Amino acid sequence: MTAIQIIAIVVVVLAVIAMNYLPVKGWNITIVSFGLAIICALVNAYAMPPLACVNTGLTIVGTIMGTMLPLFVFGAVLGEIYNRSNASVTIARIICAPFKNVKNEKTKAFLTILLILVVRAILGLAGFNNIAIMPLMIAIVGMVFARCNYPRKYVATILLIAGEIQILVPGVPTTEMVLLEQYIQGFTRTTMFVPRLIILLVYIFVAALIMMISVRKDADKGIGWEQGNMRMIADIDTKEKCPNIILTLIPLVAIYVTFAILKWDAWLSLIIGVICAVLCLGWYIKGRKPEEGRGASILNTINEGAFKLPLAICGCMLFGIVMTFTDAWMNIQNWLGSLPVHPAILMAILAIIITLATGTQGAAPILGSVFASVCLPAGLSPAAAGIIILVGYVCLDTVPNNIGLIMQCDLTDTTVKATYPSVFKTTVALSLGIAVVVTILSIVKVFG
Repeated sequence: MTAIQIIAIVVVVLAVIAMNYLPVKGWNITIVSFGLAIICALVNAYAMPPLACVNTGLTIVGTIMGTMLPLFVFGAVLGEIYNRSNASVTIARIICAPFKNVKNEKTKAFLTILLILVVRAILGLAGFNNIAIMPLMIAIVGMVFARCNYPRKYVATILLIAGEIQILVPGVPTTEMVLLEQYIQGFTRTTMFVPRLIILLVYIFVAALIMMISVRKDADKGIGWEQGNMRMIADIDTKEKCPNIILTLIPLVAIYVTFAILKWDAWLSLIIGVICAVLCLGWYIKGRKPEEGRGASILNTINEGAFKLPLAICGCMLFGIVMTFTDAWMNIQNWLGSLPVHPAILMAILAIIITLATGTQGAAPILGSVFASVCLPAGLSPAAAGIIILVGYVCLDTVPNNIGLIMQCDLTDTTVKATYPSVFKTTVALSLGIAVVVTILSIVKVFG
């Protein structure tokens, strides 16, 4: 290996580290991701013209975004409709009602938190983008925690657990699922449906148990709900008219049936969901201004939801794609392939590390490249690879410098330091434990 190749490898590794480190220092994630993609292209100039490398990467990003854009747009529209129609109040009341007479506080806390997470899994059937559904989940969890007198610092933890659940729900039109279908040939939205459902249920049950223990420890110390400066919380006792639970569920069921069962394209399923949401929930959306009618309010709600697509995702994908084009990455990949390690272990480690560095969207093309060139020839099945990657996605995407964690702590008026012990237990330690189990099951060919 020549000196320039060694330098290129060092630069690519440093770029991966910088991709994860600089945003927490206040750098704009979009600028960082696009800038590091250009640096990777420049350092690879000895093997491929930088302009050609970036242009090819942008072309692929454009193709992917052509598939993903409807998911973001219509998912954001759905989230906004649910936010503005008081559906959050309906859902919060449903969660609180069954356990209000339960005497044992530990049992009540466990069942309440468990139901919140189950409801989030049900909402996940629509493939909501986590950014789009964040206000809705803050409203739901905030109302339930206030009613049950649970500490506000755990709201952000529940939101992060909810994000992990979204990725693990099988058969839903999420961006992670669409990209996996594209990059892991042979893995589909319903591949190994039952094992994936079991993984999801185990995660929800254990996460709820961990959260119950944390909540009750604080309760024993006299720590409960304080409103603080938390915003974006609805009133569970509002006198405004709210949709019933059947109307709230119809759009979600319509999306899941058309996507997972009828196998329609994700964008078409989401259009059906938006139409159902407008028909079922649009009647409950009121104008924010006295002169604004219901029709105008619905259109404004759709417009506000449609423009929440983060450009940062494009940058993360570009970085991941350009990196896979570099000679440095090819050398790293060849070295990994020569290691005496089972391909399931290799895929698990890379899924966790690459997701940490680039996010789920940026990781997909890189992991797809590793699977096709290293793991598939070594005997790892597409089903096993897909499940390992999905679980790997949720292992280290909530480290302390995670942008979503920082944003949610800000929205709930708490600090990362106060929230992180429970975040670590539920979204890092628990996820890593599940990843180990899934990897072992892959080694013994449970997933084929």
